[in-house]
Amino acid sequence: MINTDGVYQIYACTEDANGNKSDWATTNTFTRDATPPNKPNITANPSSPNGSNGWYIGNVGIAITAGTDATSRTKLYKIHIKWRYKLGKHKC
Repeated sequence: MINTDGVYQIYACTEDANGNKSDWATTNTFTRDATPPNKPNITANPSSPNGSNGWYIGNVGIAITAGTDATSRTKLYKIHIKWRYKLGKHKC
């Protein structure tokens, strides 16, 4: 069992009951990576609320940068957005 992250190649040969051995067979290399990527970085533009009481007024740009480690490649983003908004005298 391979328990450590890294690049591996498997070799195998067979031997019959008379002691005859085959040539070695190899696999292509494969990588075991069980290390989760770092969390993504989320930034807003403007970077802080530009209205009163912690609210943005106008458009806000959001950028998400993948969190990766040395061997991972990010394949999937899952984004959950919880919106808060304020209209008239409604309270959040």
